[in-house]
Amino acid sequence: MPAVCSGGWHATPVTILGTEKGDGTEKGGRTLSGSRQKFVAIIGMNEEFIKLFGRHIVSMGWLDQTRELATENDGRGRNFCTSGFVVSIRGIWFLITAGHILDGLEEALRKGHKLTDFHVHDGWGPVAFYNPQIFDYVGAKKYYYNVEHESIDCAAIRLDENTRARIAANGVIPLDESGWYDSLPEEFDRYFVVGLPSMWQSTRSMTHSLSVSNALVLFDLERITEPPENFTSSVPRFYGKAVKTIIDDTGSPLTDFDGMSGSPIFATKLLPNGKNRYWVLAIQSSVDPETKSSYVAGNFFRNWALYLATELVRGGE
Repeated sequence: MPAVCSGGWHATPVTILGTEKGDGTEKGGRTLSGSRQKFVAIIGMNEEFIKLFGRHIVSMGWLDQTRELATENDGRGRNFCTSGFVVSIRGIWFLITAGHILDGLEEALRKGHKLTDFHVHDGWGPVAFYNPQIFDYVGAKKYYYNVEHESIDCAAIRLDENTRARIAANGVIPLDESGWYDSLPEEFDRYFVVGLPSMWQSTRSMTHSLSVSNALVLFDLERITEPPENFTSSVPRFYGKAVKTIIDDTGSPLTDFDGMSGSPIFATKLLPNGKNRYWVLAIQSSVDPETKSSYVAGNFFRNWALYLATELVRGGE
């Protein structure tokens, strides 16, 4: 995974990229509809900048048709979409997200909730050609921790060879060891998070399909060492504060970071050769409950990745 970029960062802190899809008919594992990808807004950054990081982003979605939710969207159920990204550990691809997401999904399935149409959305990179694809979440091997009193909130879904091949065909590039382990500096020049906030997700029921709109948001973070008192943890975590208010192309501010859980927090460093290199530093998993749109926290990804690597070795891989 090439984690080095030429030139400097000629950008301001906010970028938003949007897509729209429908649930149409299935063919070859892909969900087909008359859907199109479109830009909701790009503020201060060029398209190539966000797509550089968008090629690592893969979100997971599903429909909840449990009880009263089954009547929504003309009987199709309520759509859910989570933030996430893809990494490679010892050559195995994983979809990374927050632990509380998988914890909630697994509990819902145990209770008999009707969750259907699991899919992965992999169309955020520069060479995306295909619509979201059907994904066997139930049959996938999963690892997750959601220990609230220790603020450990990490998850990984192992991607099968078929899913891996299909998202690779859509331009997804996993963050391998060079993007989360090798030559990790102690200090960085810049931090930012990339994810899909819930308040900028919407659904629209059509005659033969369900249109789902999402917005991929990238914004800068100031790393802080003294978070609000109600936001601290006994476990070392990354803490960051949004550099500025995030505003979409209509002038509406992002007032709630809900939905960003599972987003990668990237860090960059200017190298002596004049190029910027980036790493995924943490998994964003929580926000300050009072402001909801100022402070974020996340577990350091390297620790989680090393745990997953240990599990692979134990399994003979």
